Amino acid sequence: MKSKLFILSIFALTFVVGCFSDHNDTNYGIEGQWNLTHVSGGLSGMDMSYDPGVIIWTFDENTGMVTIVNNSEDGFSSFQSGTYPFQIDDQGDHMGITIDGLSFGSIEISQNQLNIDQRVADGVLLELTK
Repeated sequence: MKSKLFILSIFALTFVVGCFSDHNDTNYGIEGQWNLTHVSGGLSGMDMSYDPGVIIWTFDENTGMVTIVNNSEDGFSSFQSGTYPFQIDDQGDHMGITIDGLSFGSIEISQNQLNIDQRVADGVLLELTK
């Protein structure tokens, strides 16, 4: 009887720990290095293009961190070089992204294209490519 109770206890403990795990196994396809190639929109009608390698965003879905290398000399400072926490929010009909605690807009991810769209709030459209 004690062995059955022990096995049942182990099973229950494993189930409870699995339910409260902070690990996110969802892969949204954002993993890896992306080059910011175009920024457009906003109240000022911004329209700026960048060569690949000038502003690089590297997402790590396992750690929930994005490392940004910003070598731009034109003053665009959406984010300065550094490492920031990020989170993808699946909102049903679209996905959003939060970076360093700031809601940064909706995102669309394809194989080689990542768009971060803030235009609904008179913000900008950030276009990144792999």
